[in-house]
Order: sequence, then structure tokens, then C-alpha cells
Amino acid sequence: MGNGWNLINPANPSRHIDEALYPDGEYWKHISNDGLRHDRYADLKPGAKGDKESDYTCPTITPPPVKDKTNECTAPGVRTYTVTKAEYEWIDGEWVLGEPVVVHTWDKDDASCNVEVTPILTWTTPTCDEDGDITIVPDNEGEGVVWHPIFNEDGSISVTATPEPGYFFPEGTQTSWEIPNLSATGDCPTGIPFSAPTPAPTCTAGATFDAESLGGEFNEESGRWEFDNVNVEVITSVAGEVTLNVFAKAGYVIDEAVEANGWFVEEGGARASRTIILAPATGTQSTNAAAPCYVTPPPGTTPTPGTVVTVSKPGTPTKVYVAKPYLASTGSEGALALAGLAGLLVLAGGSASVLAARRRSTQQ
Repeated sequence: MGNGWNLINPANPSRHIDEALYPDGEYWKHISNDGLRHDRYADLKPGAKGDKESDYTCPTITPPPVKDKTNECTAPGVRTYTVTKAEYEWIDGEWVLGEPVVVHTWDKDDASCNVEVTPILTWTTPTCDEDGDITIVPDNEGEGVVWHPIFNEDGSISVTATPEPGYFFPEGTQTSWEIPNLSATGDCPTGIPFSAPTPAPTCTAGATFDAESLGGEFNEESGRWEFDNVNVEVITSVAGEVTLNVFAKAGYVIDEAVEANGWFVEEGGARASRTIILAPATGTQSTNAAAPCYVTPPPGTTPTPGTVVTVSKPGTPTKVYVAKPYLASTGSEGALALAGLAGLLVLAGGSASVLAARRRSTQQ
């Protein structure tokens, strides 16, 4: 064809080189300057019979491949360079550029590819029963920051941060921290888990104390009443008194605020105590049926209202009191009244001589 292309008929074995590539039909063969063979199917011209070489469209020499070189940041601090080449193919009577193929790549350190990252470290304050927590952002698993902790003897932690290769910190970024001991502080303040009882006496009986009313569970081994945060010792060795000793359990201290309710709290809060006085019986009366502690007098001894009052307390003599009108009387009725008063006071352990002296003083 005069341009380096030769038409080859596969039917002629002596001129056919790659029968597997071109099993039938006509094709063009071209030996290029690089010594490589370029084969193309021969395209029949419209209306041609294909019985002579001029019936086929002869391809031109293959255009040179298209090469391209690109680069991009593929990792923090790393730029990747890539070279590709695309070959032309003869398709349907024209040259068509094929898909590019990577022929070479390489990486190069490049500061312009560095990634900005900001180290952040925070912590929570420990409580009496929970340790504090440390939070770092980003975490220490390949997020651009290297953390360097130093654990001090007092439980505190000194921490510094540096950027990983390919990363950088913004200007003015904090890079060191002093974290205090984040262990639980212990000794949680606790109140008294019950209201201090104030037992009341009755008319005929003194006040009593029932330890079960506290609501705890009695421990036979320790002899104390158990609660969640404290245990209570009940002492009744002194007549008419009950002393409560409240002991804080491990990890707790008695809150000083309970002193406002009458408790005494030891320094350090290990124990609080309070003494309850058990009041004696209030006694009875037989004068006013509508008043508390009224008792009906025995038959025949009911006093005239407003004149005689009897008061009785367990363990003490019965006392009889006479209203003032009797003491202010004069004449024979007054004398009778005083004589009756003397008799009543004798029953109560009084003295008749005192009455005589009192009478003389009223007659003068």
C-alpha cells in the first residue's frame, strides 16, 4: 500500500502469522519503525467485492500513544505521582483512543499534604465512690496525635501531645496537661437514715423506746442495727435515757448537717450520737372530765367542782389541793372549812400546826 501496510489473506498460510488472532477474513499487517507488528482487520469499502486489495480501506499509521502524568495527596504528608498511557485502536474505519493504563507510580513526602489536627484532653472530677474519666480527641489509635503520659507518685498524670508524621497542630494549640489524681475520694457524706424518735409518756406510764421502730435490721454478732451506710448502737444502761450511737460504714462519713437535728457529730464524721430523755408519766386528774388523764374518783369521794382536785402519779403520794375560797373564809363556816382542810392535808402528809398558825393570822 506504500505506507507500510500489507493486506494478508488468511487463506494463504505462507503469509499468515497469527491464525488464532485472525481466524478468517482479511486483515492488514504493518511493521512499524519500532520493529513491532501491528495487525488490523481490513475494512471493505462500501460496494466493493473484496477480490482485490483496492477494495479495502487501508489504515493510516497508528497515532502515537497519549501519556499523562498526575499527582495528588494520597495520605497525610504524602503526594503520589502517576504516569498513564493510552493506545489508539482502529475501530470501524477510525482511530479510537483506548483507556489509559498506569505505567508508573511513586510517592514523595510533601508538607503541603500535611493534615491539621487539634489534640483535646478533658477529664471528669472523681466522686466519693467513682473514679474520674479521661477523654482524649482524637483517640490514640492513629488519628494524628501521639500522647505521652507520665504517671506521678501522687496519682496525678502529666501528659504531652505531639503530631504524627504528616500532621500538624494549629498555632497556639495546648499540648501539655496536668491531670490530678482521679481516684474515687471515698468517705461519701451520709445522713441519718431515720428520724430520731421522741417517745411520749402516757398518763400512767413513762415513755419507752422501741429500737425496732428505727427500721434497720439487727445484727446478732455486732449487737447493732444495720442500715445501708451506717449501723446504730442503742444504749439503755442509764435509767430514763436512751443513747443512740450511729457509726458510718467504710467509704462514708456522717454529714455534719445532721447536727441541726440535735445530733453530735465527731470530728471526721466517723460517729454521731444523741441522747433521748424518757419522760415520766404525766399523772391523772379527776376534776375535769374533758381534760387529758381524767379518772373517775371512787364512789363517795367526788369533790365539789372547783374546790378539791386530786392528782396521782405513779410512785408518789396522792396529793389533794383545796381551792382558794376555802382559805379566804371567816367565822364558824371558815373554821369548819379549815378543819376539813386540815384533815385533808393530814391525809396528804401535811401538818395541823401549820393550819393553826394560818388561822390565827387570818383572825388578826
